[in-house]
Parts: sequence; structure tokens; C-alpha cells
Amino acid sequence: NSLYSFSTVYELVSIIVFWAVFSLYTHPDITIHHQVLIIFILAIFFTIPNSFLNKLVLTFLLTSGFFYIAAKRGAFLLSSCGWDICSLTIIILIFCSLIVKNINKLQRIQFIDTQALERLSSTDALTGALNRRKYDQDLEKEITRAQRYQLPLSGIMLDLDNFKRINDEYGHLAGDKILVRLCSYIRTLIRKIDQIYRWGGEEFIIILPNTRLKAAEQLANRIQNFLQKADFSPASEVACSFGVTSWNEYELADSFTNRL
Repeated sequence: NSLYSFSTVYELVSIIVFWAVFSLYTHPDITIHHQVLIIFILAIFFTIPNSFLNKLVLTFLLTSGFFYIAAKRGAFLLSSCGWDICSLTIIILIFCSLIVKNINKLQRIQFIDTQALERLSSTDALTGALNRRKYDQDLEKEITRAQRYQLPLSGIMLDLDNFKRINDEYGHLAGDKILVRLCSYIRTLIRKIDQIYRWGGEEFIIILPNTRLKAAEQLANRIQNFLQKADFSPASEVACSFGVTSWNEYELADSFTNRL
């Protein structure tokens, strides 16, 4: 992480400057300088972004250097509370480490929960396909990318034929299973960069980044041929209607979708 690297270098330079200034004192007052040390420790732990391990290493380095210079200057001999200061510093280091570790743990949990909520808000609960809201967001992004880098962009819309008859004949649970199976089959035929979205009840759209119209038509034919032979029991067969289009330069998202 470049931010962590920059923070580490910045903190190392600050620590070296602190040591250099501290070493200039012939007879340092360890009580006063210890307060500056605590400020540095708190700054490393709580104000400057860095990894937990880097924080531990830097504070250990800072503290070790401080007490080494203090011992060389005889600061402990000039103060009656030198060893108390050592003990207090160790307690502060342990306390700060525990707090930062717990904060990092809570931040990771929050990040995971946020990702889970994002997936729930953008995914169709039944089929696992992305939903219409996510389609609108992704299409805008793909159009922006295609326009910026002069890349092709295509889409496929497929609609299950006579899906109402399937529901009436086999029941809605069977119809739901057919939709789930349909999405599962399609995922095996598209690339990782392609995405399938549930547009309506039995309508689905596939966004195909960096794909020209001819390649999109070939994929639609391949999907159609595969679905004609696929198992959709209890239904004997499932037929789909397909619409294929390619994005025109400067075309808006709504126009692209309407032509599918």
C-alpha cells in the first residue's frame, strides 16, 4: 500500500529528527522529554494511517532509541522517577496496542458488513443475478469507459417464452427453479467480465464490455443452442427470445437499453 509506505517513511524521518534533537541535550530532563515521547507514540498509533505491525515496530523503535539516548546522557541518574517512567511507557504501549488492534478488528467487521449489504442491495435474491438498479449503475460506468477509451460495448436481452404457461402448468416454485437454472447455465457461457442482470420477471440482460456486435450475436446464438438442449425439468423445454445490440458513440444508457 503506497499510503502505508509514505506514512512509514514520514514517521521514520520524524523519529530520527526526534532522536537528533533529544541527543543535543547534555543533561536532558527525562520527565519533560518523556511527555514528548508519549505525544509521538499517540500520534503513530492514532493519527497517522499505517498497518498495525508497522505501528508496533515504529513505536518500539522510537521508545528504544529514546531510552538508549537517555541512558547515555545519564538522564536516569538525574531523575528519581526514571524507572517509573519506563514502566509507564510500557503500560501506554500495551494499552495503545490493544486499543488499535480492537479498532482494526471492528473496522474489518464493518467493512465486511458493508460489502454484504452492498451485495444484497445489488443482487436478485432468487437467481443471484444482479438487479435492475445495479444494471443502471454498471451500464453508465461501461458507457463512460467505452467512450473514454474508444472501446466497443454490446448487450444481450433474453426473455423466456411462455413463462406464464410454465408457471400455470408446473407451479411457481418450478418456475422459480427454472429461472435459477437459466442464470446458472448462462454464467458458464459468458466471460468473467460479462455480467447478467435480472431486468424483469423473466427478462434478463447481459452486458458485454469490449465486445463488438458480431461477437455478441455469436454469443446469443451459442446461449440459445445451449438452452435448447439444457435440462429444465419438470418443463420439457424452455425457449427464449433474444435481442442483441451494440452501443453507438455518444449514445445514452436509456437509448441503448431501448434498442435491446
